[in-house]
Amino acid sequence: MGMYTTLHCRCKVKEEYENELFRILYFDNEWRKSTIPEISEFGKDERAFFISAILDDEEEHIWIFSADLKNYDNTLEHFIDIVLTKICEEIYELETEYEEDSSPSIYELLEREIVLVKMGERDY
Repeated sequence: MGMYTTLHCRCKVKEEYENELFRILYFDNEWRKSTIPEISEFGKDERAFFISAILDDEEEHIWIFSADLKNYDNTLEHFIDIVLTKICEEIYELETEYEEDSSPSIYELLEREIVLVKMGERDY
């Protein structure tokens, strides 16, 4: 059957990308239809549609992204590297967790780059 990996991200999105996110996530529902080349490229990933988002705080531009998918082609890593790196001004929480892990992998935004700061662990 395959194992699942989850993603949870709470971040402040750069204001210039908010309208595009609204359009993609609430109207088109397809990342590949983005007018932003990097996001459109990510949208070619066949599992991109598993990643969803909600606007958590409109005044502060806080969004929550989430996903639960079989991450065979590193969809989540591509989303982090391509999309989040482009659109995030700040990251408050960003973690992924493989189904067999006992703790999540944690990421931070450091000097405009998202880096893995703690790798998820397994008990066996």
